[in-house]
Amino acid sequence: RMECRMECRMECRMECCTGQSLRRPSPPSRVRACASTASEGCGVRCTLQRLRPPPRPRPWLPAARLAPGLPRTLPPSSRVAAAASASKKGFGGAGSNGASGGNDATAVPLADAATQSFLSWASGVAGIKCSALAPATFGTLRGMAASGSIQQDDVLVSVPRSSSIVLAPRARCPFPEAIKKEYWDTAPWFVKMALLLLHQKRLGSDAPLSGYLESLPKRIDLPVMWDDSQLQMLQYAVLVHKVLEQRREWEAIHARLLAEGVVPGGPWSAPGALTRDDLFWAMAAVRSRTFTGPWVGSSLRDRGRLATIIGFLALTNITFELADVQTTLAAAAGAFLFNILYELSLSRSAKQYAMCPLLDLVNHSSKVESEVSYDYFFDSFSVTASRVYKAGEQVFVNYGQSNDTLMQYYGFAELDNQKDEFTMTSLLKWIEEVAPSDNARLGVLNAAGLLPALQLAEVTRGGVPAGTLQSLRYLLAGSAGGPASEATAPPDAFASPGSAALEAAVARVLVHSVTQELASLGTSLEDDVARLQARRVSDIELAALGFRIEKKRILRDCLAALGGGGGGGGGAKPAESAGVMPAVTVGKQAGGF
Repeated sequence: RMECRMECRMECRMECCTGQSLRRPSPPSRVRACASTASEGCGVRCTLQRLRPPPRPRPWLPAARLAPGLPRTLPPSSRVAAAASASKKGFGGAGSNGASGGNDATAVPLADAATQSFLSWASGVAGIKCSALAPATFGTLRGMAASGSIQQDDVLVSVPRSSSIVLAPRARCPFPEAIKKEYWDTAPWFVKMALLLLHQKRLGSDAPLSGYLESLPKRIDLPVMWDDSQLQMLQYAVLVHKVLEQRREWEAIHARLLAEGVVPGGPWSAPGALTRDDLFWAMAAVRSRTFTGPWVGSSLRDRGRLATIIGFLALTNITFELADVQTTLAAAAGAFLFNILYELSLSRSAKQYAMCPLLDLVNHSSKVESEVSYDYFFDSFSVTASRVYKAGEQVFVNYGQSNDTLMQYYGFAELDNQKDEFTMTSLLKWIEEVAPSDNARLGVLNAAGLLPALQLAEVTRGGVPAGTLQSLRYLLAGSAGGPASEATAPPDAFASPGSAALEAAVARVLVHSVTQELASLGTSLEDDVARLQARRVSDIELAALGFRIEKKRILRDCLAALGGGGGGGGGAKPAESAGVMPAVTVGKQAGGF
């Protein structure tokens, strides 16, 4: 039994004013953080990336990003009518944050009282500019439609920082009467954001963002909220493991918050004042609606205030002759420059997090390049169009995540997500069925750091990764019937294709393994699509169906790329091992066949 090492390989692209590419830290606990570097001197316009972590985001059914005060789904009859086309568009669960697609449906503007009340608050008190977009339904999906013709690079939504829930690096606890400073300083970013959200909720109608709070769904059905039987409907052990780890982490966070974080006698100290459900709801909302990006330091307005204060102190010094003019001006300039340089040095690695009203109603699609950015001079968050939109067409942003992350932190799966992959944890088991492994060779692979490529094989629609091919070639070289020199070569020699006999053996093993993986998933792809089309299903089952259908399509497409057919697979009788195949080559994009 080999230990699985779950590593997050999300590549959430961010760019700043210098065009430098960034990588942001990955979300959950136990997940390796990606190296992150911010551009020096960035202080004008930096792009943010949708979190999972959340990251961490819809022609998926039912729509989860909800307009204020609306039911979480359309009437059941509407959902069933749309189920027949779901296998072509995508899938999502209630409470998710945006499924891609849906542009083929006609936009129906939302004109109910709750929506209009929210829009009135957004454009009035909140100062949000959104004349280019309007909330609408697209079949069973809710999203944002173009109010008129939109040109590329037009600003679609602009949300002032003051109307957003924002967490800056090293921010002090804004409610020390409720949460202890020691706890706040060590809490994860998403816990701090959740507490900021709950603080606004506790203030009720007096909260500055009360209009935004009223628009948030009362229930968010992310997988972390599901019970164990519902999680098994995903039919994907890797994600089930991550969600169970996330649930344990959140349970521990709630217990520690009550034991160490709440101020005795404070507003959250009474029994039942801060329940598990309250905190889970807030963390789910934060994980599914937060954007992150480089912190660019204080806003232009804040720096203006700092300059005013320093100028006043300098004037006082000169007026009362506490120091000569030259010394005073030099000290004032030094203090101001030190503050700016300190913030710039901190921004090289620091992140800011933001929940932006109205902006987070824009759905996800990996087919677009639109992203959220922070405008330094206007101190606001905005979305810019990456292409031309016609009036009534649904507008999207790109969360840039795999279906694993989209499902875990947003509650939906995207059709044909090019970032998606299937992690096979049983490859060594399937290999053993057709080619008994050599323990000595496994030891060599382990020493060379190549064994994880077989323990966690990340299969794509185009094949398997180059590292898995290399490890598999070495493992089979001793029994493939190739040249003697091949059997004694070290692992490094198998980074490129070997003899025809070896490549044929590798192909046979991979076809068998992918076929067996499909057969082990409990239901077939055809069974899942038929269930989706034939009867009503719950929101949670709908999300699980969509996720596992896409995972099975990856295996089916991979099997077709390997030359082993491409039948529905899953729950069916395993096919016999394929015959001899041509030499294996590494694919251009997928790093596989």
